[in-house]
Amino acid sequence: AKHKGLPITRPLSAAVGEEWKNYISVCGLRTHGELHNKLITELVYIHSKLLIADDRRVIIGSANINDRSLLGKRDSELAVLVEDTEFVPSMMNGHEYEAGKFALSLRLDCFRCLLGSSASPSIDIQDPISDHFFHEVWKATALTNANIYDQVCNLVGMEGQRPSWREQGLRV
Repeated sequence: AKHKGLPITRPLSAAVGEEWKNYISVCGLRTHGELHNKLITELVYIHSKLLIADDRRVIIGSANINDRSLLGKRDSELAVLVEDTEFVPSMMNGHEYEAGKFALSLRLDCFRCLLGSSASPSIDIQDPISDHFFHEVWKATALTNANIYDQVCNLVGMEGQRPSWREQGLRV
């Protein structure tokens, strides 16, 4: 049976059904503007990579594990691992947790930017792996934003299909 959804999520659906939607979301950033008096929107493409693990370790950079990056005769890329040595009280899945000071600060700054919580301090971004955060903040914000872009910009998805945000697990 052919599975619906994004190509990256089809193997997940084939392997575990819809259960993956409780743990993974696939999101992208968009920007908007005006061109010749017409509203336009584009995906934001960022080649840099950032991984924040357990609010204690951060990998920042753009190094890939492939010949282009590793042969040494072409372009070069770099990534840096930062492991916190100073810890601060935090929350992880509803429990007290000692988070790295830098990693936590970086994650909170990124979430404020991505979720708009700088403008709305009522958005709780402290506990990144709680069910409340994932469903009521992260996925709800993604669904709201996707619906706004769909209504305002009349978006067309892959293969000329209008995107179905609910099929991609973006449900409130």
